[in-house]
Amino acid sequence: MPCTLADTLDWICAERLKPVLCSTAVHLAKFDEMQVSEDLLEQLERISVSTVRRILKRFTRPLPTIPQQRRGRPPDSVVQAMVPQGKIPWNEPEPGHFEVDHVINGAPQKGRKVVSTCHFVDVLTGWSERFAVYGHEFSDVWPMFLDFAERCPIPVREIHSDNGSEFLNQALISHYSHLGDNIRVSRNRPGYKNDNRIVEQKNSSLVRAYLGQLRFDSPAHCQALNELYENMWLYYNFFQPVLRQTSRRAVRGANGTVRIGRKHDQATTPLNRLLRAKPPISSTTADELLELYHETNPRQLRNAIHHQIMMLREIAREPEALSIQVSR
Repeated sequence: MPCTLADTLDWICAERLKPVLCSTAVHLAKFDEMQVSEDLLEQLERISVSTVRRILKRFTRPLPTIPQQRRGRPPDSVVQAMVPQGKIPWNEPEPGHFEVDHVINGAPQKGRKVVSTCHFVDVLTGWSERFAVYGHEFSDVWPMFLDFAERCPIPVREIHSDNGSEFLNQALISHYSHLGDNIRVSRNRPGYKNDNRIVEQKNSSLVRAYLGQLRFDSPAHCQALNELYENMWLYYNFFQPVLRQTSRRAVRGANGTVRIGRKHDQATTPLNRLLRAKPPISSTTADELLELYHETNPRQLRNAIHHQIMMLREIAREPEALSIQVSR
């Protein structure tokens, strides 16, 4: 039983798993993935985080892929002057403030396009959106921003990027207004790599950990990767609980070293955080999201994601492929 629940949510930590044990068990029971009883639900409700942690240690799970960092690109100082610098506060009270980053899927080769991933993360709710893009020209990147604005259920209030030219270029800055009225555009402070810390952290767990050093360099690869991201959008935003920092302070140890002590709230899914956020999203959007949640079997979705990753590993060895279909 614990193995089924942990496996369904892809072996997340005990702190994230414990708060959603009951709701996940009930949800899986609707799809006949497991059987539940009142006694079982009561036990899942009473179980402690430390007990969940001990139980998880009994099971063997696949080792995660170690993510690799990429080098930054020199910023365009002319465009930088047009965009205010800073960072989105960790305790941002309203949804819609997105950190965005760019992950290259494979080492670029001269004269040849490569597929890259654009990753958006809302600071308040943890809601994440990923899009594969073939190429780096404005004509390649801008349709992705339009897709983001159309699919994301959160009204966009801010786009915060690093100092890379893929986001800070005159053509893109001048067209941000098409995403909506009163959207703020901001960027990292030069030399402060941690100003985009939330999306950078999610790059490791939601992009690099899955794809590692795989290279994608064809339109077919881009299509297959976007099909994977479509399922990941549903799985991680609707079923994967996330922790949010609530406070932090400097703590001096007995040996005189100082560390940052952080406290987090109870883990819950980005969907639940979004439904509770103020200002609220429209009731129509909320109803559509809840209907999609109730219609989705998370275990089947998780299995589909892992199958797609296996397929992507295969097609990454075929750089000249012209037509790739990945099962959803």
